[in-house]
Amino acid sequence: MNADEKVQQWAQMHFKEELHGGGCGTERGEINAHYRWCDKVTVKVIDQYESWYSTLTYEGWIVQAQVHCPCGEVANSNGPFKLNPITIRLSGYDLSEIIREMDTMEGG
Repeated sequence: MNADEKVQQWAQMHFKEELHGGGCGTERGEINAHYRWCDKVTVKVIDQYESWYSTLTYEGWIVQAQVHCPCGEVANSNGPFKLNPITIRLSGYDLSEIIREMDTMEGG
């Protein structure tokens, strides 16, 4: 597996950590809950880069990914809510950490 494939696999494993906002019954909360439990959800890395918060502070490796679910909508008493693809940002990591984690999972 090359570095891009490792980042893709890593994003698929960690995207749920970045689903924030909304409470039970709210549109954001219900959509995030669906993305957390549905096994049809796919994550596609759309960008990755090294970032500096300022000239002095290293922010880490940024992975932007699009989260998509083919279910189309979430039905509840306040819905239905459309499941449009959302973009998430996983940050504060180092590319070498991501690759090391994925190498460990591969048994390497």
